Amino acid sequence: MRTCSAASACSVNWRAKFRNRLAMPDSGEGADRRLADLHRLSDDLADVSLRSLSQMLQTGEMTSLQVFERTMVSVEAQSHLGAFVTIAPDSGETQAIESDRRLRAGRARVLEGLPMPIKDVEATRGLRTTNGSRAFDDWIPNEDGGAAHAAREAGANIFLKTNTTELALTEQSSNPLGIVTRNPLSFGLTSGGSSAGAAAAVAAGIVPAAHGSDGAGSVRLPAALCGIVGFKPSYGVIPRHPVSDQWGGRSHHGVLGRTVDDIRYALQGFAVVDTRDPMTFPLAMDSKPIDDSSTANHLTFAALDTWGECYVEPEIRTAILTFADRLVSLGFERHEFEATPDVGSIFERIYLPQLAYDVARLNDPQKSLLGDEIRFWVDRAAEIDFRQYMDARDQRGQLNRWCSAAFADIDFLVLPSQHVLAWPVDGDGSCNEPLHTESIGDRLQFLAVFNLLGWPAISIPLGRSEDGRAIGVQLVCRRGEDMKLLDVATILEQLLGA
Repeated sequence: MRTCSAASACSVNWRAKFRNRLAMPDSGEGADRRLADLHRLSDDLADVSLRSLSQMLQTGEMTSLQVFERTMVSVEAQSHLGAFVTIAPDSGETQAIESDRRLRAGRARVLEGLPMPIKDVEATRGLRTTNGSRAFDDWIPNEDGGAAHAAREAGANIFLKTNTTELALTEQSSNPLGIVTRNPLSFGLTSGGSSAGAAAAVAAGIVPAAHGSDGAGSVRLPAALCGIVGFKPSYGVIPRHPVSDQWGGRSHHGVLGRTVDDIRYALQGFAVVDTRDPMTFPLAMDSKPIDDSSTANHLTFAALDTWGECYVEPEIRTAILTFADRLVSLGFERHEFEATPDVGSIFERIYLPQLAYDVARLNDPQKSLLGDEIRFWVDRAAEIDFRQYMDARDQRGQLNRWCSAAFADIDFLVLPSQHVLAWPVDGDGSCNEPLHTESIGDRLQFLAVFNLLGWPAISIPLGRSEDGRAIGVQLVCRRGEDMKLLDVATILEQLLGA
């Protein structure tokens, strides 16, 4: 298998191979026409949902190979976005051919033949996985991680790895590998992170859905900045392995899509019980979207414009509260929510020791290649002693009890998906986010709290700022109420669309 580490290199190799395969004898005109047709098809499919694309494959309207070819053309055409770290067209073509065999034989699986980019912090068998770090620049795993394994077993075509910050640490869209992901809505802005490439690939129409991971908002934040949907399911819905924090993790796998239904459809492949992850549990799946918004009259909610003392830009706060008022006018019953407890300190006292432990397991050459930001936070972890760590674990349990009581009379919670609007990416690729606090936990409390709880949370597009930047709204339900949350999100997506 040939693996390319940059979209530009892959584009040249893929184009040459594609022309050789399709060209007429003694002429390149056949290949030129075919490439032109694929570019048109790529544009035609840019807004096709994951469910519709699957149906087109099931009915024979398209083949998996055609979908793969269309995806490669789109990857090439939008390589300037920096969405992908690794591209493996030979593997993608082989998988597409096998999917077509299964489709013809009536043995198709739920994600059969559908391209599914995997975030580059998730191990992928035989496919380079960098973790956004020079320390892993040449690592090719010999087995899939839990999410990649689930998607592959469901028939997904895995040949694209999406860009991430180093070790998925921050909400930026760049890393020490020199790859900067830009926002398809405005090239001069960041896509956000750490699921930077996944958000850009979906927002650009390259794929209908993509895998992401979310340790403190890393699915929901970039989804909000790119104007798409980002879903972090309950902890245990999508398998995580092999990981060192198996029993008490705060990072979740998630899915990004253009619509809530893209998420719902993709989840059928990702949400599985895997005995290698003792926290996985069976989720009662309803694969069909609801089409009746009359249930709005029976739903209760509360709304917050931040969490604790976390800074959120005034324009975003206003948009959230205006949206809450609109829900009331549409028949939703609004309840008050108690003053929220600070969770930034809890988050950091749990997360930073885990980060330091994972870094300590690397060999010395790998450690020497880590970026400055990772080193800074590892040093900060040394300031946390065992008592502080155990206190944070206890406080995490108290937080769960407090939130469970606060949710007793409401169906869902409305709050921001982002603290700031998408910030600029400089010409040298650096991202200059306005940091109102150095602490990750403090800065993203309204996102990180639901990682600590393991509750499902989703960001859906809310609208645009005065200068045209995307604003998302976050919706949250209790742990295990994932399908209820997707139903609520579908209703609100329809209302916002109207």
